Amino acid sequence: MRISMILKLMCVIFLLLSVLNGISVYFLQKDIKQERLSLQKQSEFKQLGIDLANASDYLTNERS
Repeated sequence: MRISMILKLMCVIFLLLSVLNGISVYFLQKDIKQERLSLQKQSEFKQLGIDLANASDYLTNERS
């Protein structure tokens, strides 16, 4: 093989790997954003559960 052919092949491989790396970074950022949103919702649901338990305790105490 000639050197120019090897260089062209190396450039194509490098570009392919660069594109694949960019795609993986995009999906990583997307998944991190989704995880943060899930943690935020988990925190909200936990607080709603605490509020519901407190309201239930309050109503139980008012009936007695």
